[in-house]
Amino acid sequence: MKNDRSAVASTIAALVRDAAPVVPLDPPSARVSRWALSSAAFAVLAVVFLGTRHDVASQLGRPWFAARATVTLATAIAAATAAVRLSVPGLARPLRIGAMPWALCLGWGASLAGGLVSIGSPLRLLLSASPHVSCVVCIAAIGLVPGVWLVRTLRQAEPLDVRWTGGCAGLASAASGALATQFVCSSDAPAHHLLWHFAPVVLLALAPLALAPGLFAPQGRRQRDEMKTPPWP
Repeated sequence: MKNDRSAVASTIAALVRDAAPVVPLDPPSARVSRWALSSAAFAVLAVVFLGTRHDVASQLGRPWFAARATVTLATAIAAATAAVRLSVPGLARPLRIGAMPWALCLGWGASLAGGLVSIGSPLRLLLSASPHVSCVVCIAAIGLVPGVWLVRTLRQAEPLDVRWTGGCAGLASAASGALATQFVCSSDAPAHHLLWHFAPVVLLALAPLALAPGLFAPQGRRQRDEMKTPPWP
């Protein structure tokens, strides 16, 4: 009994000694705004570095191009907002707020599928679409920096709904990369965008679901795990 009390006392003393000061976080709206501005600045720099498509000026006024850009931007902002709000315990219900960005993402895919149907045979168009791995690389590369920035911000809040938060964070970063890639890629074919823009965004967004428990593990649990790990191999 005495040993148990001493062990508890030493554990409490270690936790108090290693405790970091609590830093109040900014409101969710302020954090989302900073993420959006920093992501937009990085996307502009990336597009300038990679080079915009030759007809970007004329494409800005076309409904099809503007609609794709709008729904992609809305998906990115909604996903970032959902991730930040979900990182605050008790602020929002995961199913209610987390479903909105995924609904926008599905709407984006449905619009591309509708474009395929309006042109002709969807299956034939998908099978005849040329592979463009460069678009996937561009989406992943441009979305990486906003994704790392967002995950770092979310880790400070130590979210409880880690899978919802991780999925929304992945969707926000991938959608921001797809938005920038639209200004670089010269193809407007619905089959191309469905296979090499939309599908990679979904896959990149689902990837953080498997990594979410490790990425957003509470700091207290990480400290306890470190204390349980012996310093020698």
